[in-house]
Amino acid sequence: MLFSQCAPRCCGCVPLRRGVLAIGAVLLLAHVGFVAAAAALYTLLGDRIRADLLPRLYVVHLLNYTSAEQHAAAVDTTNRYIFILERGLLVVVGLSALGAAASALLLHAARRRVSRLLLPWILLHGCLFLLGTVVVLGGLVFGIIEGNQHWIRYSLASVPAAVLVWYWFVMVFVFYMQIRPSPGRHDPYKMAPLPTSETV
Repeated sequence: MLFSQCAPRCCGCVPLRRGVLAIGAVLLLAHVGFVAAAAALYTLLGDRIRADLLPRLYVVHLLNYTSAEQHAAAVDTTNRYIFILERGLLVVVGLSALGAAASALLLHAARRRVSRLLLPWILLHGCLFLLGTVVVLGGLVFGIIEGNQHWIRYSLASVPAAVLVWYWFVMVFVFYMQIRPSPGRHDPYKMAPLPTSETV
């Protein structure tokens, strides 16, 4: 009930529907950019690293390693890191593709005022934002406990972004609560019907 009575404003000055459209456009561009960047890295990563890094390991082997077993272990570790990084990039591509699809639905839902099309965005980004918040807080706690300044700085630097995305999530959720169909609820974005010849 509280959400349905909120003033239809975003950031205190922009109409909420327009703000939701802006949020959807920004996130759609961001997700598409992540998909393109991660796909490009995944495509170039294997050939580039195997053509550049592994030969360097052979040089390091000649200079530092005293046995072929040590060199083989270094190559195996490098290949394992490459495998993990490639799979991580695939996860980024998949999540970003889902985010792009959900953001496109968000734009369409805001334009057409269809509340059910907002649900994929709310569910997906709610989970992602919650996971990001846990990572930020966990990194901060870990940095404090372990005395790791890098984790502390990273976590503190991520706080403004976390606050922003949670604000966006709340705005979209408020918009959803305002336009979802409910008996007796006034839709602030529903246009009044045009007068007809019978009503004039």
